[in-house]
Amino acid sequence: MKKLYPLIFVALSWGAHAVQAPDPARGSLMRANHTDLLGAWAMAPLRNGIANVAEYLPDGTAALHSFNCTEPNVQGEVEMSKYTLAHDGKSIHIESPNDTFDLEILSLTPTTMRLGMTLSGHPLIFNYRKVQKIAPLCASYVVDTAEEAKKSSYQMKDFVPAPTVPPHADLNRYIGQWANEHGNVQLEIRRDKGGDAYLYQSNSENWVYLFNDVSWKDDGLHFTAFAYSNKPDLYDHPYHKSRIPNVIAINEDGTLKQITLIRGTHRFESTLIRKNDK
Repeated sequence: MKKLYPLIFVALSWGAHAVQAPDPARGSLMRANHTDLLGAWAMAPLRNGIANVAEYLPDGTAALHSFNCTEPNVQGEVEMSKYTLAHDGKSIHIESPNDTFDLEILSLTPTTMRLGMTLSGHPLIFNYRKVQKIAPLCASYVVDTAEEAKKSSYQMKDFVPAPTVPPHADLNRYIGQWANEHGNVQLEIRRDKGGDAYLYQSNSENWVYLFNDVSWKDDGLHFTAFAYSNKPDLYDHPYHKSRIPNVIAINEDGTLKQITLIRGTHRFESTLIRKNDK
């Protein structure tokens, strides 16, 4: 969690609002060519103000320019990725430093583009507008009062910690530190002095981690992870006060499968290794 979650939130910046897809506009292209895709495409602002611009370049690279409509005159980092247009012109394959995924081209005109993908069975539609200047579409941004309320210090009412793991026949197999391929511990399951198991993650420089809603189901251990920062300059970060459903399960080889659901629809799966086994 210390490494994974913030990167996932960056990766999701490629997308816009999830909406139902109307019929493609008359005159739109269902099969694009490389020339159709080239240029800068600005997406509709997210509820938290994120309104990034994706720039497709002739050499097969794409630049994601970070913007937030709460600070429209401030440009953030630029993330470089690789993209490939499918031979049939119906989809775009994106390889970013954080994720690899495909976007279906639902419609494309000289001025608008609609991309789609399905995650965890949920269709997502991303709307873009062709722009001549790298700038966000903040004129259409409406302040989300719920998002604004999150931009404050953590209070107990925001998330009540309850990290205790209920008894289970396979519980002992889960006890320990679980790390990613780089050796960074993402999750721990410990036992307290009374022998009860609980979820734990050490705090990082910027983030504090909490857990609740822990229960066993047929596919593994379910829980909700919560992260917040004590630094006021991070209160507007999408990771601040984020609630992320998780499922973990022991694989046949003894590794741990972790599934995270970002915003309830974006499914990410990773494999963790017990720290002592590395």
